[in-house]
Amino acid sequence: MKKIITIFSIMLYGCASSLSVDRVSDTPIDTTTHEIVLLDSTKFDYDLKKSLIKYGFKVKNTPSIVSKEKKVDESTSLSYNISEARYGINQYPGAVIDWCLYNKQVKFDEYTLELVDLETNDTILFIKKGGWTGNCFPSTGKLFEELALELKKNWE
Repeated sequence: MKKIITIFSIMLYGCASSLSVDRVSDTPIDTTTHEIVLLDSTKFDYDLKKSLIKYGFKVKNTPSIVSKEKKVDESTSLSYNISEARYGINQYPGAVIDWCLYNKQVKFDEYTLELVDLETNDTILFIKKGGWTGNCFPSTGKLFEELALELKKNWE
């Protein structure tokens, strides 16, 4: 009977990864700026942006709005975009392992944020956590707030 209850609980609630931070660069984060930009787009941009703003980040809407051209030699010019923010975030949603029956919340096995230094194009860290995107009775979910809070902790 105990095995049946355990199996039923796993099926009902699904397994989500716990919070993990993997710092892959020794480059220090410039703590004088909290401007970031989302480098890709998911249907959860609104929730992530709202959580990042709540924890003090200034989320720019586009990676760049200014283009610059530099002459390399007489016959060659180089053009590039100037970044609006020093840091960018890539989002990697994992698998959806549960859906709420009465609202649009879902539960991810994991959701990963990658922090990128846009001046050097180097990855600084990954933050990964699974869980509900919002409340779904009887479970509570604050996945994006937890990811944003962890980013803030690793920013300082």
